[in-house]
This record gives sequence, C-alpha cells and structure tokens, in this order.
Amino acid sequence: MARLFLLRHGPTSWNAEGRIQGHIDIPLSEEGREMVRGWTLPEAVAGYAWVVSPLQRARETAEILGARDPETADALKEMHWGDWEGERLEELRARYGVQAAPDNAALIAHSDTLLLAVKPQVMQAVLGEEREALQSRRPLLLSIAAGLPAARLVEWAGGGLALVRCMPNTPALVGAGVSGLYAPDTVDAEQRARSEAIMRAVGPAYWVDSEAQLDALTAISGSGPAYFFAMIEHLGRAGRELGLDAELAAALARETAYGAAKLLRESGEAPGTLRERVTSPGGTTAEALKAFQAGNFEGLVEDAVRACARRAAELAAQA
Repeated sequence: MARLFLLRHGPTSWNAEGRIQGHIDIPLSEEGREMVRGWTLPEAVAGYAWVVSPLQRARETAEILGARDPETADALKEMHWGDWEGERLEELRARYGVQAAPDNAALIAHSDTLLLAVKPQVMQAVLGEEREALQSRRPLLLSIAAGLPAARLVEWAGGGLALVRCMPNTPALVGAGVSGLYAPDTVDAEQRARSEAIMRAVGPAYWVDSEAQLDALTAISGSGPAYFFAMIEHLGRAGRELGLDAELAAALARETAYGAAKLLRESGEAPGTLRERVTSPGGTTAEALKAFQAGNFEGLVEDAVRACARRAAELAAQA
C-alpha cells in the first residue's frame, strides 16, 4: 500500500511516483529505497513532516500529501497524530533536556524570549498566526532571518514588541560561530544583554550601530564561511591535479586552513604580518602569491563582498 518514501538521514530526499511540487525534488538513491522499503505509509508521512516541516505543521503536510493520492488520503485518516506528536515531544525533552510545547501558542505562553528561526518566506505567516499570543505575552523577539527588517517583523507580530536582529553563521553549529546584532531604540539594556548572552553561547557576538550595517556584516561573516569553504575546496582540487591522493589533498587543505586560523587568532598578529613571515623573497610562497595578484585576487574578494552586501540590501527592500 505504501507509495510514499522518505530518506531520513543525510540530505532529505523524496520519491512519490511523481514529485511533490513545492517540496523536495530529489529522487531516492538505491540505498535510500532499501532503507525505507519496510515502512508503512503513516511512518513515511510522519517522518516527512518531522524532517521538513515544523512539528505543529505535520497535519498540514499530511493534507498536501493526501491531496496527491486518494489512497494516501484514506490511510491518513487512520493516523493518531496526538500519539505521534507526544512521542516526538518526549524525545526532544529526553535528548536535549528542554521544555517542549505541542504548538507555537503554548510555547509563547511560557516564554520571555523567542528566537525566530523560520525561513524568511514564511515568517509573515508564522507571526500572523501567533499575533494574539505574542501580544498577550509580549516576549523579547530575536530574529535570525536574513533580509527582514526589524520594523517589518514587529509589524507582522502586531506592533509594540522589542526585537533584536541577529546574523549568526554556520560554524555556530560547532560552537565556533560569530554573530552580529542590531537593536532599535525600543530594546532596553537588559534585553540587549539577554540577546547577547544567548548568541554568545555559540561564539563571539558583536553589535552594529545601524540596521544597514547588517548587510555589510552578512557579506563578511554571515556568508563568509562559504568563501573559505570554496578556497579549501579548490586548494584540495589543485593538490589532486598535482598528483596527490584525493583524501590526502583534502586533509592537507582542511588542516592548513584550521591551523592558519588558529595561529591568527592565538598569536594576536595581523594577517598581513603572518603572511609576510611565511613568504621568503623569491621563494615558493612568493611565487604563489604573485599568481594570486596576477589574477586580481584582492579585486575578486572585494567584488564578491560587495555583491553579497548588495543582495542583502535588495532582499531587505523586497520584504
């Protein structure tokens, strides 16, 4: 009976005899097909809702899937959503030692600070749905959604709430992130301190004086990890082209980047000073840097950063 399958590890993949428009559009690998072959339809739908959608949207996700196939719709009627949601909440409590709520309204009712971490394109809908609860509780809001101005977010939440915009980056996943924060005048000193303490849990946090400066910060630290990943990726590829084993080339590039960053951070020296110490006149490093200069390395970096900042400003203007 089960015609819907979900790969629940690694990149989320989906296959439903025809792809679900508006959702994941990648067919399952053979490994994925083998892994989920014994699943029942409810397990597949519940798994999809858990991975792709917020918990409280599980039913809506099921309705989307049910609309694709009458057989699916019939099977969904047999699902006990309350039991499934309860099991997931207990799993969250046990795994992370946190308080879990069955929906956003229940969460807001017991929260003094809310971290808004949904996709920018659904933020208006989420805040609109919970406007009454937000206005009743009036928590401090922290938004990590890129490109959404503070005034617009507060408006969607019903107005009159304190909101801090934050721009973390992906190394926060390993406690090595860096975040930028901006607070309008409606945020008091205690709320600023609370926001900073939360963001410092995953790395250093720095305040900017204007919301427009978040665009520049996004171009340096928010998107910055991708620049370094690209450099490491291409450095490893160059090593392979020179005849190194692929694993060795990748490891050398990765560990060199880690060591250089660690040395820069712990030595207190400027990056230019450290670069000069590695570069002997007429030596191998000097020759490599000369090639960078010939390719306008500095100009490329500046162009990339400007392009990123410009796009951030465009997204903010469109919000």
